[in-house]
Amino acid sequence: MTSLTFADTNTTEIEAYIGLLTLSAAMKDNHLSTVELFDSSFTGSRYVAVMSRDRFDFIVRCLRMDDKTLRPNRRQQDPFIPIRKVWDMFIAQCKMNSSPGRD
Repeated sequence: MTSLTFADTNTTEIEAYIGLLTLSAAMKDNHLSTVELFDSSFTGSRYVAVMSRDRFDFIVRCLRMDDKTLRPNRRQQDPFIPIRKVWDMFIAQCKMNSSPGRD
């Protein structure tokens, strides 16, 4: 791994990371391991073109969406608590930006 793997991140990179997660779900690649996801023989170059597998794995290991010290008490009430706040924001954005039709 290079030192770039362990560098600080920014908004653009986090958006790219979330985009990769969304793309993997849309392409039904979300069952693949990261080794397979970033292997061009499985998925072409669509993931590698965004970031390296090492960087993706590093972000997966480091990204946290809740306060770990509050988790035990809150988890008893809501098992989804580690990502609840982000999930609620995502759902709110979907509702604001989507207007499903009759069909």
